[in-house]
Amino acid sequence: MGGWCSTFGLEPDIFVAGKAIAGGVATGIWGFTDAVKLGLDLVRAQLPAGHSGVGTTLAGSSLQMAALKACLSEVMKNTTYDDMIASAISLEDTINAVIEAFDLSWCVVRLGARLETIFAPAIPENAAQMRARFDHDLESAIHLGMINRGFLVTPFHNMLLAGPGLPSDTASRYGHALSSILTEIT
Repeated sequence: MGGWCSTFGLEPDIFVAGKAIAGGVATGIWGFTDAVKLGLDLVRAQLPAGHSGVGTTLAGSSLQMAALKACLSEVMKNTTYDDMIASAISLEDTINAVIEAFDLSWCVVRLGARLETIFAPAIPENAAQMRARFDHDLESAIHLGMINRGFLVTPFHNMLLAGPGLPSDTASRYGHALSSILTEIT
């Protein structure tokens, strides 16, 4: 659908997408402008026969191609993205309500269907500020608490990805689980 580039009107010289383009299967795609293609062609013309000048680790097994085709034809549709974004917004609103209820100096960062809870009152502006706000023990406690309550959350940054087809009660169940964990901690 164009991702970040389309959403924000960017026109990159090179575009790369990884395993998300194939539903998590290790693959990759890339595209480039005519000017970049000309440069690649010039370099490849100097290589021995059989050398592409491009790594081939993700060059396309049958599994990779099947997953890529399925995602591009069956999953990556406007309706899917609309559903994922709506789920992510619902999760964001729910987490923000929990943060407010517990009077925490935290915030939520959401980019499309990806969310992350930050232990800071505002979004850090650089890596040093972000590192200064890490609380690995708290992060681990929330992660383990969520697993014990039926939610698989990434083990770093308590990151969430609102995938397609989430049940409509996911945000409220997540909020209840997070509230339960914070009650135990506090």
